Amino acid sequence: GVNGYQNNIPFTGTATGPVKGTWENGIVDYRQIAGQFMSGEWQYTYDATAEAPYVFKPSTGDLITFDDARSVQAKGKYVLDKQLGGLFSWEIDADNGDILNSMNASLGNSAGAQ
Repeated sequence: GVNGYQNNIPFTGTATGPVKGTWENGIVDYRQIAGQFMSGEWQYTYDATAEAPYVFKPSTGDLITFDDARSVQAKGKYVLDKQLGGLFSWEIDADNGDILNSMNASLGNSAGAQ
């Protein structure tokens, strides 16, 4: 969780420990984030400066940062703008298709390209 944050911005606080994870504390699968943490007590925010989303649960201080289709699109645009070689993903086994499809499309490929 996060304590002592100001103006409802959890990054201004101090971390007190890892969030309860899918497989182990601190590691949450994208499928779980997309399915369980995008509503209810969890507040979704997209940081346009960092081009990254996060969800925050004020009642517990739990904070999860992650990539979604929008942030991956921004990364693909960066790759193309800087004429880099491509995108990399650490692991995508919990992807529901959003991330991999966004990676592909952001590099200028059609949705059906393989």
